[in-house]
Amino acid sequence: MSKTCTKCVTKKEVSEFYSGRADCKVCNLARQTAHRHKNKDKYNQYKRKYKIFNKYNLTEYEYKELIKSQNNCCAICGINAEDVRYKTLCIDHNHTTQKVRGLLCPTCNRGLGLFQDSTEVLEKALDYLHG
Repeated sequence: MSKTCTKCVTKKEVSEFYSGRADCKVCNLARQTAHRHKNKDKYNQYKRKYKIFNKYNLTEYEYKELIKSQNNCCAICGINAEDVRYKTLCIDHNHTTQKVRGLLCPTCNRGLGLFQDSTEVLEKALDYLHG
């Protein structure tokens, strides 16, 4: 059984369409991609909010309070979010408990990750730096 796509006007198998859609999967994907590209800022903002609220179990109010309590700066080095690429700080959390610890710049966040969130390893690194 076949069906004609309303966008590319090509006759294709029914399996090439999403249920209830008049455009084929290829045209549907192209339309969605163009829409996301056209609305990139809005889409990225939505993605970030979704990640914040679901992955870290934070409300929008809690997130804004966290930003305010840290003066929009990294909890470790103190750099302002405005001086960071993408103008946002990373949400640092305990990977075991998933509890949010604070906001960090990407460099400090990566550093903690490379040290595997281990205080012992960080203390050894500090001892090493002191020589």
